[in-house]
Amino acid sequence: MRKTLVTAIRQEWFLSVSAGTSAVFLVCGANVADALSAPPGQAMLFLVLFSVVLGSCMSVVRHADHLAIRLGEPYGTLILTLAVTIIEVMSISAMMVHGAPNPALVRDTIFAVIMILLNGMVGLSLLLGAWRHREQEYNLQGANTYLGVIIPLTVLILILPDFTMTTPGPTLSPAQETFVAMISVGLYAIFLVVQTIRHRAYFNPQDSRIEMHLVSTIAQTVTIDGKRITFAPGESIHTENSYKFTERALIELLRDSGYSAPQWFQGSDNHFAVALAYPA
Repeated sequence: MRKTLVTAIRQEWFLSVSAGTSAVFLVCGANVADALSAPPGQAMLFLVLFSVVLGSCMSVVRHADHLAIRLGEPYGTLILTLAVTIIEVMSISAMMVHGAPNPALVRDTIFAVIMILLNGMVGLSLLLGAWRHREQEYNLQGANTYLGVIIPLTVLILILPDFTMTTPGPTLSPAQETFVAMISVGLYAIFLVVQTIRHRAYFNPQDSRIEMHLVSTIAQTVTIDGKRITFAPGESIHTENSYKFTERALIELLRDSGYSAPQWFQGSDNHFAVALAYPA
């Protein structure tokens, strides 16, 4: 027990740094700011606080990542998303409470976050992924799901206020803010449902097939043919494949299987076809 406690303290040593920094600024933050009011002192103070905040954020993400690995998908992705979102909300709230009155602060910050994520982070991920793995594969369904939430929320928060006429300037009335808040919560709820449904299907472009998976929503143990199998929440069983063939791929498959070139019977819109082949 003692060894486990010592190991945990060593692994979580940065927690004491975060707690100590918070305590110092809670008790005598004003005195520290006055003592370091000169530009060199301000620069040093900024570096210290930035390092502590960055280390704390990395620790939060590390814990969220461990939980994501233990719980599996789709809960892992949701935990990481919520962890990052909470960090962003706390940062914005801190600026709103301690900074100068600026009604556009939240909107400008959200716009900056969207630009950094959709351009900087995505571009950097594509660049580093291509550099390391050369050719990459993408889950188009997952990307569409995220964009299906991000785009409407971006329009509601950043674009809609420019076209409302109830209040002057790019602002919303209390009723409009309530409406936007309800729509935002509803969109995210739909996103969660889509991510946590029991049956999941997605297209695997590498194998040219639609894969069906049966996902366990709770921790459970089942018995199949006398064998006990334990499932964690989020673990899935690959239950079905639906292969899709192009004309060229089907001809090659038939040829490799010892059949002649097939006769084709296609629909008028060329959306489907029936191939008639004979043994060569």
